[in-house]
Amino acid sequence: MIDWDEVEKKYKLFEDPIHGYMKINSLCLKFIDTPQFQRLRHLKQLGTLSYIFPSATHTRFEHSLGAGYLSGHLMKRFKEEQPELEITKRDINILSLSGFLHDLGHSSYSHVFDNEFIPFVCKNSNYSHEGMSIKMIDYLIDDNNIDIETEDSNLIKNIIMGAKKNTNRIDSRNYIYEIVANGSN
Repeated sequence: MIDWDEVEKKYKLFEDPIHGYMKINSLCLKFIDTPQFQRLRHLKQLGTLSYIFPSATHTRFEHSLGAGYLSGHLMKRFKEEQPELEITKRDINILSLSGFLHDLGHSSYSHVFDNEFIPFVCKNSNYSHEGMSIKMIDYLIDDNNIDIETEDSNLIKNIIMGAKKNTNRIDSRNYIYEIVANGSN
């Protein structure tokens, strides 16, 4: 079982041009430091847009770091501002990991691959990068011997699927499904 207090004691700081210094704890680092996550350094966030705008070179790695950081940061704010929600350190870490891992399943050229290539070569496919992220999370955990409860990894995957695509919610708090995969706005 994860000691959520212990997770916070070891961390690294990442400097981001938008968010400043981002404090990433030891549990999140176990996921970030895997080959599966590091491959995001080579995938462009904006797909083919860099062919038109050469400086549009933001990567899925940078985006995922920001998404994980902001997800956790938002949950910390909820905990401080709305104590009646009874948010725990586990909740904060689960949302952070969901943010970090939500785009793990992206491939080259980002949404162009999902929306143009796959339908062209695989008619009637239900492929989505979110679905691929879910599969890759299981593989990443097994391949890198990451010690995380099945219940926690299932909740992470459930949150990544979001509110609109997810009818089998594990957690009854609807708002947690709108943080990482916001289907409303």
